[in-house]
Amino acid sequence: MEDLRPRDPPLNVRPPGILPARFALLVIALLLLPVAGDISGQSPTAALTVIAREPRRPIPMTTVGGQELVALDDLAATFQATVREEGGALTVSYKGRTIVVTPDQTIASVAGRVISLSAPPARVNGRWLVPVDFISRALAGIYDARIELRRASRLVIVGDLRVPHLTIRHEPEGPGTRVTIEIMPRANATVTQDGQHLAVRFDADALDVTYPAGPVAGLVQGYRGIDATTIAIDLG
Repeated sequence: MEDLRPRDPPLNVRPPGILPARFALLVIALLLLPVAGDISGQSPTAALTVIAREPRRPIPMTTVGGQELVALDDLAATFQATVREEGGALTVSYKGRTIVVTPDQTIASVAGRVISLSAPPARVNGRWLVPVDFISRALAGIYDARIELRRASRLVIVGDLRVPHLTIRHEPEGPGTRVTIEIMPRANATVTQDGQHLAVRFDADALDVTYPAGPVAGLVQGYRGIDATTIAIDLG
């Protein structure tokens, strides 16, 4: 269905510098769009990345019975919480606030409020694992800073950080290439050129980037992150 909501007009940015004559002009359109315990089959999966004022750090994940889980002791170490096992229940405490979960049950008590989880805790190799949504549904309820789980991007954002989501689209346009960067929420950007590389730096604390799927062709040879707030576009 066609999206009829109003949008900002594309902003065509012509980076400084001179490209070789055999290349067409690269147009970058920056568009603002509205957003939108069985232990069988255990296997490690990609880690979550915690983005906070401190340096980034990973939280390993494990797939158990098709469910992505994280270890309670890893969460406790990352968020300065304590975990106790007593009376057949697991208690996670942080600054006087507690979470109580029970093995084989998908409900938990978060500071006295009952919430549901996508899977019960599971004990694997002597460690208690909880589903990834424990972070947003339970831990966020007792922590003293905002916690946002972006599961699709495998990011955990802690605090009031500006982490816009960028979706990069790539399509040939005549002899050149059009690169469209969709940004949510809005973030200012500057473009500079260094030889055959364009650097797009965003006014943000970090970036949540979805790069084009599959190989690229034409004027653009590839995309990569330079640092936490800058992506590079490598020209052919």
